[in-house]
Amino acid sequence: MHEHREHLACAPIMGQLLICGGRSSVLGLKDAAEAFDLQASSWVLMPHMIAKRCCHCAASIGRWTYVCGGYDTVEPYVPTASVECFDAAAATWSWMLSMKVPRAGAALAVLGRKLYIVGGWPAEPTAAPTAAVDSVESFDAELGIWETKPTLTSGRGSHAVALSRMQ
Repeated sequence: MHEHREHLACAPIMGQLLICGGRSSVLGLKDAAEAFDLQASSWVLMPHMIAKRCCHCAASIGRWTYVCGGYDTVEPYVPTASVECFDAAAATWSWMLSMKVPRAGAALAVLGRKLYIVGGWPAEPTAAPTAAVDSVESFDAELGIWETKPTLTSGRGSHAVALSRMQ
């Protein structure tokens, strides 16, 4: 990568691995984006995101990569509900409809043509650090809308989700 960073998001898109955002202990939040080209085995600078953020999540549907939530301010850390989308064919970022619940450290997966965001850390500054979000939302990429789904049995934060083809 061209820049050192931590707490970034990563998603595969059109034969590349898109890395975006993150945090530097020296320079703070990042809006930088770059992609690892698997065929050329090299890093390519991409257009910067619209917003600086860390502890966000990303997933791709077709040529679009959706970047959801994370912290967009530090000291204090305040989670955001904002969503931006990278169109790999046009090489541009655009705002999407925000999630219903602000969250950082959530997990994001694609199932069909929908994004599913699960858990994360809440926006309430008085919430205990262990009080993770139990909410689940789905984003219909064709309609451009978020829908609330049944909650988790308990909150989760800084976790992962994975999809598996069932036999």
